[in-house]
Amino acid sequence: MEYVVYANERKTDQLMEIAESHFSMFRSSPFWFLVFQSKAYVELGSKDGASIFCKLNMDADDECVYIQEDEWLSLSITLPQMHHWETEFETAGVPKWVRMAYGDMHDAAILGWFRSP
Repeated sequence: MEYVVYANERKTDQLMEIAESHFSMFRSSPFWFLVFQSKAYVELGSKDGASIFCKLNMDADDECVYIQEDEWLSLSITLPQMHHWETEFETAGVPKWVRMAYGDMHDAAILGWFRSP
């Protein structure tokens, strides 16, 4: 997977680490698989107070992960579409309890701000 970093205030290495850790988290979790399958984006909060907006790329052929600083303490991560994720999950393969938990959260409109590592 290729990562493309657009840095301003932060160091390129720091942004690369953020992009790699978030992409790894998203593609290794059945919960995040459902989130992106359903919404194609999510907004996260981080320990340093940054707002991290993560979305799927509109270009189905692009396999890169892009990260850029939008504004002060705000980051944007653009992920490749899910068929590039090399994940073991598919809708039928996600455990029922995860689908139920996600369904409850999504229906209650409380999905959005999570604290990321």
